Amino acid sequence: MVKRLILASPAGTQDGEDYDFDEEIARWKVAAVKLPPNFVLNMMKKSWGKQISWFSLLRAIGPFGSHRIIKRTIRRRMPNATKPDHEALGNYMPQVMMKSLSTENCIFV
Repeated sequence: MVKRLILASPAGTQDGEDYDFDEEIARWKVAAVKLPPNFVLNMMKKSWGKQISWFSLLRAIGPFGSHRIIKRTIRRRMPNATKPDHEALGNYMPQVMMKSLSTENCIFV
């Protein structure tokens, strides 16, 4: 019997519109989100335009470093989740994200 189910998707949902990076940054500023330094934003914008995702960067880093980054991200984004939930997601997410072009096929449509 399933007592607790977490549905996690690295692709999220798509609204059917083309992604506008500058518009996204403007929304972040309105929401008072702490932005990364300008050089990082520029690098993100150029990478997105060339269809380089953080998933491909994780694959380039290799399994040891990428697993650490993914687990740290899960802990930061889900601080109220239980330790078993963190461990389950930490084991699941690399399997999905590290497959060659798996997530890029979803996000670069």
